[in-house]
Amino acid sequence: MTRLYSAERFSTRAELLQGYNDDAGLPDYANREFADRSAVLVEDVRKAYYDLLPPDRRVVVFVLPRADTPEEFDRIIRDETAQLTEVFKDFTQ
Repeated sequence: MTRLYSAERFSTRAELLQGYNDDAGLPDYANREFADRSAVLVEDVRKAYYDLLPPDRRVVVFVLPRADTPEEFDRIIRDETAQLTEVFKDFTQ
């Protein structure tokens, strides 16, 4: 998605389209790639998750901030951890 947002500048958009032309031989390949990515469903991601990361071969890493980090950073880490916990709950059910 970052590449898409970076294309908001005209020069960046031109470079991106030229890159598609160089790599795929089609300057409008960006439209096809975006359509392909948009067609991915939650079920597709869930299937890939279970196929590629079976329960006996997963590692989940939580990184905790140091004790002297600013309070705002601590809040962000707590919120992100809570959000990830909810996401993983969906996959493990």
